[in-house]
Amino acid sequence: MQVIVFASQESGVGKTTLAVHLAVHAERAGQGPVALIDGDPRGHLARWWNTRAAAHPALMSSSPDRLPADIEAIRGAGFALLVIDAPPTATRGARQVIELADIVVTPMQLGRPRSRPADPEDVFASPAVVVVNGVAPRTRITIDAAIALSQRGAVAPTAIHQQAAIASSMANGETVIETAPESPSADEIRELWTYLDGRLRRLRMAARNQAADAGRPSGAGRRASGKLPLAGKGSGAPLGFAAADHVPAQHDAAGPPASILVLALDPFNARLYHDLLEVRGYDVHVTESVEGWVTALDSCAPDLILIELCAPDHPSASLARDLARDPRFSATPIVAVTDALVPDSRRIPATANISCEGHIVKPISFRDFYEPIDALLARAPGGHGSPDS
Repeated sequence: MQVIVFASQESGVGKTTLAVHLAVHAERAGQGPVALIDGDPRGHLARWWNTRAAAHPALMSSSPDRLPADIEAIRGAGFALLVIDAPPTATRGARQVIELADIVVTPMQLGRPRSRPADPEDVFASPAVVVVNGVAPRTRITIDAAIALSQRGAVAPTAIHQQAAIASSMANGETVIETAPESPSADEIRELWTYLDGRLRRLRMAARNQAADAGRPSGAGRRASGKLPLAGKGSGAPLGFAAADHVPAQHDAAGPPASILVLALDPFNARLYHDLLEVRGYDVHVTESVEGWVTALDSCAPDLILIELCAPDHPSASLARDLARDPRFSATPIVAVTDALVPDSRRIPATANISCEGHIVKPISFRDFYEPIDALLARAPGGHGSPDS
């Protein structure tokens, strides 16, 4: 059995999404059985698996102190591949997981600032493969970007582009390989797995040759004793790392997290905004269509509203104008998100007669996205159109 660990210094780069997509494809391609372990304290992989109707890949429960023994039990049960979603590499527990890997896969997104500077001590003991993930449509990976990424490890020849089909498949415990097998996204997942499988094959061959040279049997057919840590539906919590190892949420120390209502225009953007804000530690409520905005506004009292606008004559602008005049939200900051492809996109809130306290232009970068939201929620909210807005 071989072990692939998906790890990253940054959150929100698609680590869990990539892990489950490749695990499902490997299983369906006859290279299983495949087992999963959720090592990230946020538990996204376990939640995905609990919404999944299919029984495979299998989810295993474990803990940091049991992980080496549990891996041997999984190996002994005849699994061919183990995929581990590791905790952020900024935590101490990540090293325990990474050291057990045959290959470490590190998703990265171009144009995003690092969550922290690279630490010379934070190097992967196992061969690392960098996967460029979440690439915007029609974006080309430049030579300079490839060189910069290659300092972290081998760069996979296939990049994964940002497509709504991937996010929508995850919502139901599936992958794009299952829901849209003929799509470009499914092709990219298959191409990426072909590359990773080639590296795994070379590692297996090297292990066999090394064992032959040493005059001992290789570990390929070894059976290990131990109870199989199989998770049942509704369980499968992530590895129980100590609280000190967790990445702190943005608002943990200040009491309950601030509540944000996201009014998005399509399912992919809704999922993107939700994940970015949830990772930041906010309590997020999302609706993904203009038709659902009124219902969403009637059902919650948010601390901030993030609203996606298209153009002054779009229905979203009309609803945004109504929102800005609604006395229920007179003290609620509004942040507008507009498309940079629209001429003078920064003027959309003004030309549409919408009063808002913050503005974000797509394509989104971490810094530009979080800056107005964090700033508005850090101070006492003021009415729309106030002098400091």
